[in-house]
Amino acid sequence: MKVEVARQIIELLDLGFIKPSKSPMVSPVVCVLKKSERGRPPAVRLTVDYRYLNKYTVFEMIPMSAVDEMIHRIGRESYVTTADVRSSYWQI
Repeated sequence: MKVEVARQIIELLDLGFIKPSKSPMVSPVVCVLKKSERGRPPAVRLTVDYRYLNKYTVFEMIPMSAVDEMIHRIGRESYVTTADVRSSYWQI
């Protein structure tokens, strides 16, 4: 998996989604095998274990909208859509 991990890291660097850091905070990369597609070998999904970093993160508390409010807002709209895009985690 090392070759695939290195390839994906280079791709993420080239796309500007990640950048080198000299921070003393580090989080390990965890590789997860994706389900294989029609005769192809399983792909590797890079994930990061941020549990250590989360111990030191101060979260901003923002209340979620009430479900009935969201249903009311959606009910007035003409279209409701969903999207399933490749590598959407990096785009968000």
